Amino acid sequence: MSFYQGIGDRCLWWSLQPISLTEGAPYRLGVYMSRKRWEDICTALRYTLRPAPDFVDKFHPIRELQDAFNEHYKNEYCPGWWNFLDESMKPHPFGNEYHTICDGELDGPSNPILWHAEIQEGKDRPVQIGPKKYYEKGKTVGLMCRMVEPIKSSGKCVTMDSGFNVSMGIVDMERVQGVYGQALIKKRGRYWPKGVPGDAIDDYFKDKAIGHSESLKFDFDGHPFFIHCTKEEKYVTKFMTTFGCLNDVEGHFAYRM
Repeated sequence: MSFYQGIGDRCLWWSLQPISLTEGAPYRLGVYMSRKRWEDICTALRYTLRPAPDFVDKFHPIRELQDAFNEHYKNEYCPGWWNFLDESMKPHPFGNEYHTICDGELDGPSNPILWHAEIQEGKDRPVQIGPKKYYEKGKTVGLMCRMVEPIKSSGKCVTMDSGFNVSMGIVDMERVQGVYGQALIKKRGRYWPKGVPGDAIDDYFKDKAIGHSESLKFDFDGHPFFIHCTKEEKYVTKFMTTFGCLNDVEGHFAYRM
């Protein structure tokens, strides 16, 4: 059932009407199980053995499942050297959004496996549970540090979109967790991320040829980072990163973990 989209009414899988190519379910489940038995099973399904708390927690039914998933991959899976951190698409018509991180080696032996997830609780997180780890660093920076903790001190790399172009987050991923990060830089309203002289970079590249690239070194909170820049036709692509360069370095050897 999960492989077919657009079938909103579950009853259609047990319909007595002939199967149609244009509407309804593509086949019938009545030959395998009655609809009542299916509904009884669904009603009895549980994703946690933990007793319900004495306060309202909308995410209680799936917390144990999330913890078990993350603990399993932490103990049983070794991600490749390159990974992607992003947020999941919002489920339709209802459901939970997650921040997820997956293996980025598309042609490697491990393939793109999702190995850590954190539900987006927002204001629905009960105060009785307490704050999340690294909360003192702020919402985004704390999230970035938590998501890469399973590969702490590994020297592996994580690529993120512009939603994570927070200078302190990129720096703390390396400084606190020993993980290198890079994120696409975008201007938010009138402002660039802290420590990023975006307007000055645009002016510098104004007369450069399309395709011209440079890696500029900066410092944030006493920690070095780079901005890899490439001149496009109408703008300059910028990546904030704590690793890599745009040119070969003679005598330098790189190793993948």
